[in-house]
Amino acid sequence: MTEATARMDFSKLPRRELEQNETLFCEGDPGSEMYLLLSGELGVFRSGEQIATLSVPTSIVGEMSFLTGSPRAATVQALKYSTVIVVDDPESAFHAYPRLGVKVARELATRLNTMNARLQKVRAQVVAVAPAPSLEPPDLADVTITIALPRPPAAPDLDKTLMGSDVLDALDAVFGDSLRLST
Repeated sequence: MTEATARMDFSKLPRRELEQNETLFCEGDPGSEMYLLLSGELGVFRSGEQIATLSVPTSIVGEMSFLTGSPRAATVQALKYSTVIVVDDPESAFHAYPRLGVKVARELATRLNTMNARLQKVRAQVVAVAPAPSLEPPDLADVTITIALPRPPAAPDLDKTLMGSDVLDALDAVFGDSLRLST
């Protein structure tokens, strides 16, 4: 391994300067390049809400689109004047600078650990607010069913009693002895 590789000397890679509030890339856009922050401060926004601030030199953004082939998961914008290294061909960069691949893997592992910790906290809060429902079937003795029957129009030949008993017979056929009726 050469000294340049050991130090991850990216002097031959292009740089991009961003003015304050300038967008590096937008959520939903396609992208295959990734970026390393050299100086400044970047904001990461998802659905318009800022979810992260990056200010540590060599922080990585844009790697998810390269690794997954999916559109950008967030918008990245300069919070103040910033300079980034543009890695147009991350795969070639990983071959030229193997430590870059290790850095990306560590960064992703750190993010995964952070998200897992957040998920555990959210799950604990959800269970405390609404315990998981029982998987036992409900006790039908405690179930109340209300049926509202429309009043038929007045007709001399309509037997209201017969209509009511037909409904009761149908309910009895479905529910059997578990049905308790009240009027």
